[in-house]
This record gives sequence, C-alpha cells and structure tokens, in this order.
Amino acid sequence: QDTRADFRFNLSHGATVADVSREEHALVSPIALHAMDALNMRFANVDLVLDESGAVSVLEVNGGVAYEKYSLV
Repeated sequence: QDTRADFRFNLSHGATVADVSREEHALVSPIALHAMDALNMRFANVDLVLDESGAVSVLEVNGGVAYEKYSLV
C-alpha cells in the first residue's frame, strides 16, 4: 500500500552520499545528464548505483532537490 505515511527518502533511511573522484565524475556525468535530457529536466538530483560488476545505472531522477543531510557533513 503506497501512502504518504509510507513514503521514504533514500537518505533518511540509510542511503549514503559519496563524493566521486575526477575520473569517476567523468564516467557518471554523461549518464546523469543523459537521464535528465531524456526527461527534459534542467536541474535535478540523479541517483546512480554501482552494481557488483561495476556497471553504473540510474536509480531515479528527482526534481525536488534536498541537500540538508549532505550539507551538514
């Protein structure tokens, strides 16, 4: 059952934000920008995941940007 009471944000339930190196940034930036282009978005959070084989995938694209937890680090 999907209700507002059940709605969860990744960061508020244990997900972590990771800084990426310049090399990693060069790898993931085109993926994130392509996802945003596909959705006709100019500003968004793009959540990416790295699987066990090293493949990068788009988990979700969020138009509502919130950095409260990350900015406190």
